[in-house]
Amino acid sequence: MAEGKLTIKQEKFCNKYLECGNASEAYCFAYGCKGWSDESVNVAASKLLKTAKVSLRVKQLQAQLAEKELITKEELIRLNVSIINADVLDFVDADMVDMKTEYGVRQVASISFQDLKSLPPEKRRLIQSIKIDRSGSPVVELMDKSKAIETINRMLGYNAPEKTANTDTKGNDISQPTFNTDRFFQLMQTIRGND
Repeated sequence: MAEGKLTIKQEKFCNKYLECGNASEAYCFAYGCKGWSDESVNVAASKLLKTAKVSLRVKQLQAQLAEKELITKEELIRLNVSIINADVLDFVDADMVDMKTEYGVRQVASISFQDLKSLPPEKRRLIQSIKIDRSGSPVVELMDKSKAIETINRMLGYNAPEKTANTDTKGNDISQPTFNTDRFFQLMQTIRGND
């Protein structure tokens, strides 16, 4: 095998990883992991993804997709912002109407669908599903706003841990104590000795 050239299985892994975004799933697809524990698959997939030639190939495939302009980061952010800002009243009309009953007139909710065909495509894309519930009533489910927020946070790095500097009053770094099993057992013996 030539230097830097991927095996067929490695190439399958890269393509599947780009498709699903899950290294473990891609690894099982490419290598077949029947009987493997989830942990073993995760370790093997992570190790493979970190190898130089596989990592480079994934970046190349991502660049090829970007060149084809299937979807840019800006478009993903715009789509997720649309999901967050989606309003159910864009899809249904909800109102209270008077209904005559044996006890008199009372107000009840009246819900009807907008003509979904007349909605612009960018609005229709916000619908995850339309189902009929047990009572026979239609249920419109919009895309998940929580996932959209999570995606934007991840893409923009808002969920990255904040680094805090531990310094004294003069600005000098204060070394942080390390905690390992030996230190743990020392503390346990100290505690037991105090009892």
